[in-house]
Amino acid sequence: MRFPLSKAYRAFPELDRFSDAECEGFVRLAKSQNRPATYLWTLVGVLVAGFSIPVGFALTMFIANVVAKRGGPSAGSNATLIAFAGILLSLIGGAMLGVITYERWLKRTILSRVRAHHCAACSYSLLGLPVIDGGIICPECGQRFDLAARGLSAADVLARPDQPDAG
Repeated sequence: MRFPLSKAYRAFPELDRFSDAECEGFVRLAKSQNRPATYLWTLVGVLVAGFSIPVGFALTMFIANVVAKRGGPSAGSNATLIAFAGILLSLIGGAMLGVITYERWLKRTILSRVRAHHCAACSYSLLGLPVIDGGIICPECGQRFDLAARGLSAADVLARPDQPDAG
């Protein structure tokens, strides 16, 4: 389990053996290759946050009016306090919903990139394995994974700089 806004890539065991800098580069690449979804999920997050704030505000004002109509010497100050607390909670709730929406999108983006780097034959993770002649040989089943055929480079699969890359 991880907390929102923490290192999203640490939720994936395939990325555990890599440094934070390598994982952050992997995530940046995943985001850049998923631009349309980035814009879509950003819009969804803004809409969710934007919708929850007025709904929370309207609900708060309704509750404040009910308290104010009940009367009593402190009814006005209670209604004001309820209205202020409700508006504050609406803003916090809307922001949290926006963050949760972004976090879900980010997790899906990373997951799709991690899955794209599995062996087609046996599903073994090929991240960080040596790139030789523009491809990776799966250590589990021996299948060759051609990077160019999938539009990938050694950087995409987090190949270490000290590993051979003849392609």
